[in-house]
Amino acid sequence: MSIRAKLTISFVAVIVLVALIMGVYQAQLLDQLFKRIASRQMVLLAERVEPLVKSLDVPVTDAKALRRFLSGLASISESRVLLTDDRGTVIADTAEGANSLVGQNVPVRLISKAIQGTGLDRFDFPMIGPDAVGVAVPWWTGERVTGVMIIVRSLKQISSTANREVVASLIRAGILASGVTLVVGLVLSRSITNPLKKMAGVARAISRGEFSQHIEADSADELGELASAMNVMSQEISRLVEGLTEEKNKLRRVMEERQKMLSDISHDLRTPVTSIKGFAEALTDVINTEDDRRRAIGIIRDEAERLSRLVEDLFFLVRLESGELPFPMSRSDLAKVVRDTVARMEPVARERQVVISVDTPTSPVAATICEDRLVEALCNLIDNAAKYSPPGGEVQVSLSVSDGNAHISVSDQGPGIPPEDLPHIFERFYRGDKSRSGRKPGAGLGLSIARFIVEKHGGTLDVESRVGHGSTFTITLPLEKS
Repeated sequence: MSIRAKLTISFVAVIVLVALIMGVYQAQLLDQLFKRIASRQMVLLAERVEPLVKSLDVPVTDAKALRRFLSGLASISESRVLLTDDRGTVIADTAEGANSLVGQNVPVRLISKAIQGTGLDRFDFPMIGPDAVGVAVPWWTGERVTGVMIIVRSLKQISSTANREVVASLIRAGILASGVTLVVGLVLSRSITNPLKKMAGVARAISRGEFSQHIEADSADELGELASAMNVMSQEISRLVEGLTEEKNKLRRVMEERQKMLSDISHDLRTPVTSIKGFAEALTDVINTEDDRRRAIGIIRDEAERLSRLVEDLFFLVRLESGELPFPMSRSDLAKVVRDTVARMEPVARERQVVISVDTPTSPVAATICEDRLVEALCNLIDNAAKYSPPGGEVQVSLSVSDGNAHISVSDQGPGIPPEDLPHIFERFYRGDKSRSGRKPGAGLGLSIARFIVEKHGGTLDVESRVGHGSTFTITLPLEKS
């Protein structure tokens, strides 16, 4: 056999061997990568399905509705879906015949979080297959967990398609390389091994989380297709990671806001409770005169009322934001609503020695609103204006129409709001300068409630204020198109 033949055969053998080694290595990397992605996608799918399940409120005894929902979810997600009762017994399965697990028991330890309604459970599911993975989602009926929905996929089936693509591409490249001459083989070897090395490097970089790596797909053959596929895969994984990072940041912000809210609630509850406790102890041990006793009882009563208002406002805001409070929208006359609200608040104004003036159009101003909630928001604004206006002052309430919007303004003659407080006045529990007007501070929830109600109407709540010249709060609402 000639040296050329030996070189050619040796070169082809080396090329085939290298291609096989690289293919096996990449297949392993891709197999692990796709399995991790598929597993994470299952968790994301479960997180998106959980609020849908809770909103459906379908009891586990409604077989027809369950079958329709589970079959639809299985078809859309290309998964197998099971439903158990709260003891782990399978009561529905999208698989039929001998493969169905209906009547069998899923170990409760695998789905404990879902049964308790405290989260999701991800677990290996050997009852279905060696590579099967399940994610358990609580099945809510009303406010109670009555069962567990399990979404199941085979990770081996998900990753096998990608592996077949890689192996097929490498086999075709090996067959092509084995049929050429030594010179062409040497040239081709460089055109094959170099891209393969780049792909291996990119695959390793992707496995380390470095998604900025890019393969130049210069050729139109299988290697070029593989390079393009890996580039697309890298971009998709990068987008997925960015999405997960964004969700993580959102969750962190929510937790920070919740922590701040809990801290504010603790502080606002502690102050009146401390006052009540202190004066109650003083009544028992220290105070002897009737005047001091009356004063202490008055302070206890005031602090109890303040505590009651805080709890009521907080409970109202929580129910409002959670959607528990009804928000029926109907066609109403804004001019009449404003006038009636002012009349309702006049006793409050008289008690604080403040006059309320109202200016509205004589003709009806039609708008689609939830009248009870809008009155609540307007009462909060008028109450604030009366509280911060000096005795003998005036609170002006006006309604005007322009550019298809209604503008309800509430102006006071109070001390105004410092510029540094303006960006924060709509935040929960924010009260800015506690010394303004010498009034007792409120709970700091009224403006938050008012803005939430206005925004639910598709409107805005804005404020203009100058220190020493009072403040004007303006509600802007869209009007009905004639």
